[in-house]
Amino acid sequence: MNKSYQGMPIFFKDKKNKGKQLVRIRLEEKQINEGWIQDWLISHPELIPLQEIEPGIADKIIPIGKEISTSAGSIDNLYITDTGIPVIVETKLWRNPQARRQVVGQILDYANCISQWNYEKLIEESNKSFKKFKEKFKHDDFLEAVKGNWGRSNYNHEKFIDQISRNLAEGRIFLLIIGDGIRQEAKELANYINRYAHLRFKLALIELELFSFAENPRDIYPLLIVPNISAETEAIEHISLKVEYEGSQQPKVTIVDQKIEKPRAISEEILLESLSQMDKSGQMASVAKNLLSRFRELGLALEPKKGSIAVKMLSPKDGTPLSFLVLQQDGGIYHYSPWIWEQLKRQFNNEKLAASISKKALEIFGKFLRHRTKEQVTGKLFDLSGKEESFILAVEDVLKIIKQKYNRTE
Repeated sequence: MNKSYQGMPIFFKDKKNKGKQLVRIRLEEKQINEGWIQDWLISHPELIPLQEIEPGIADKIIPIGKEISTSAGSIDNLYITDTGIPVIVETKLWRNPQARRQVVGQILDYANCISQWNYEKLIEESNKSFKKFKEKFKHDDFLEAVKGNWGRSNYNHEKFIDQISRNLAEGRIFLLIIGDGIRQEAKELANYINRYAHLRFKLALIELELFSFAENPRDIYPLLIVPNISAETEAIEHISLKVEYEGSQQPKVTIVDQKIEKPRAISEEILLESLSQMDKSGQMASVAKNLLSRFRELGLALEPKKGSIAVKMLSPKDGTPLSFLVLQQDGGIYHYSPWIWEQLKRQFNNEKLAASISKKALEIFGKFLRHRTKEQVTGKLFDLSGKEESFILAVEDVLKIIKQKYNRTE
């Protein structure tokens, strides 16, 4: 059996200090229960590495409930992203025997329940939780929590309702299992789902590693908490799963719908065919075809991805492909600003220059793609119908800015 070895963290007070090895704490050793973890994750949602699981998905994750009631049981913690995506969190201490067998099936049941809710139902259950656990939250209700975390001046209520309603209707939900030490059988089950299913929701297992700074071995504080992604699935479309438990054996998962295929990188032909089937008028396919053709004329690289085509420019420095835009199989199109910033920062070795370019690109694309957050702009190909040439001119403007800025650094 292959083993994985990991070094222990060392804490240094200053450069002259010899350093102190931090002690790894197992939750079962220190009387820490699942409720404690739930409270940590509510007061510090930044512990949840959502950007690592899916970059660009959202700028913020906002806690909106604890012990949320559903027909399948109570959800430990419920969150909403600033892009309107529900996030279900189940906390599990693996000393609990049933956790090893049932946790994945359980959170799938919760996802099924939540996907049948509408916006009003979500708000209703969230506000019940705010009232019941008011000492755990910084705000009094759902709306105040969203505005308080988002920033009142940037909050667009109608747009946010639309995003939540659309994500619920499409079953676009993040499922996170968080605990201390992800057991192998749970990880294998997550990987099993990943191999055989393409669902709209996404499942990830996150391990919390705890390290104590305490001098007294009976104490745990000061405490360092490090979240690690243990396993994750690809984004999943709706299918039926049957999860069976037999004693202490690993759960048996049956995919009821045998027509589901493993996600694969799509070609331009598959993208256009999917858009034609989705939009019988042919409008979205026509826009996509025009854009892809013009992108190619501009010397941009088109890279097939799972469910999308990535549009990449070639770096003026060494020709390295840089992520630029994404056309999605569901008719979406988006630009994620940190892509440009991070890549140009490495290419030009100039953080200020990269930030200036990425900000300008976001501003330019934001004139065409209607939904905007701090770091990305998204829209539908419908939005660009009849505006393809104007959008291409905007793309050319961004390319010129990057080349001009680079030439000035040489």
